[in-house]
Amino acid sequence: MRNVKKTVLCFGGEGVEGDDIAFRIYEELGGKIEGVRMVRCESAMDLLDYMGAENLHIMDAVRGLKRVSVFSGIEDFRKLNPVTSHDMDLGLFLHILDETEKMRKVKIIGIPLDFKKEDALKEVKKILSS
Repeated sequence: MRNVKKTVLCFGGEGVEGDDIAFRIYEELGGKIEGVRMVRCESAMDLLDYMGAENLHIMDAVRGLKRVSVFSGIEDFRKLNPVTSHDMDLGLFLHILDETEKMRKVKIIGIPLDFKKEDALKEVKKILSS
């Protein structure tokens, strides 16, 4: 895709109900929003490939949210209670990268675990299109 303005790294737990919402959104929206490159990530280690990237977003399911929310930094995300071992790995890995100043500012798109896919698609599309 030319003219990539935003890169969205999509994390989730495959086969874990609700925790796979970012993967399902990736399947629907990947390559369909102008200027947005979406990448399905299987491991927190995938972040290493995007260190220093401009306008980086991370999309993941978050327990306790009532609506799709954008967090302005890593620390905001880490304050949330993780749901799966995947979430703990991602939060810890982001913290390490933040502490070592290896990661530029990143926005995190949190999607409620129990959100309907159609509602999440609408909200995420609105966020990424702005």
